Amino acid sequence: MMNELELFNNMQVVNLFRTAWQYYIRNFHKILCIVLIIAVPVEGLIYYFFQDTMEGKVYGLQILLNLIMSALLTIIPSTIICMMFPKIVNGEEVGLKDAFRKGLKYWFKLTVYVFIVRIIAAFGLLLFIIPGLIFGVRMLFVNYIIMLEGTYGNNPIKRSNEMIKGRTGEFMLIAVGIGIVQWGLDYVFRTFIHLDPWLLSLISGVISELFLEFFTVLFLIAYLYIRKYENPEQIITLDE
Repeated sequence: MMNELELFNNMQVVNLFRTAWQYYIRNFHKILCIVLIIAVPVEGLIYYFFQDTMEGKVYGLQILLNLIMSALLTIIPSTIICMMFPKIVNGEEVGLKDAFRKGLKYWFKLTVYVFIVRIIAAFGLLLFIIPGLIFGVRMLFVNYIIMLEGTYGNNPIKRSNEMIKGRTGEFMLIAVGIGIVQWGLDYVFRTFIHLDPWLLSLISGVISELFLEFFTVLFLIAYLYIRKYENPEQIITLDE
């Protein structure tokens, strides 16, 4: 069991970033493979089918399909990473194929919860920006709970809220910070790099996905720390 002082030290922003960065870089080749396999075809389809939307012409069906494809970009890589990293943290190696196969069974449930969370957060942002941000941050662990917990996984929204309560402010700063850096790089890339629009959109999308997967790794590490502190026996092993 991890004691309270160890949890406090591990959850310090600098320490959390350092640990997440180490695991991210150490497994970057796997993460890059995941992003290229999933993001490249999806980003290509998004650009091909939704050029009018990107140019300012908005159509309802295109927005819906775009949301669906964006959800796929969110769900598929994160399930693979979630199947890999708990064992990687324990010094074990997990292949991409095996991680993909084990994560496949969670796609439907994750899709349902991703849309529920996004819809509620969107309403919160439209009505009151701060509560919407708070809700979004409180739901950061939902995907991990669905995939890595047993009994608690039956109510992942409530469970995530309970786990993050008390850490909302610092998690929000981390999420906003990563988002600002990602937006800044994307802006610089699109403003100063002159390439074919399709290629520019594709490269920008891949870079954004790499940032998103660092985001996934960082909060997965935070989740694993909290779970280890609470009761590690309640986590379902990935062999089950």
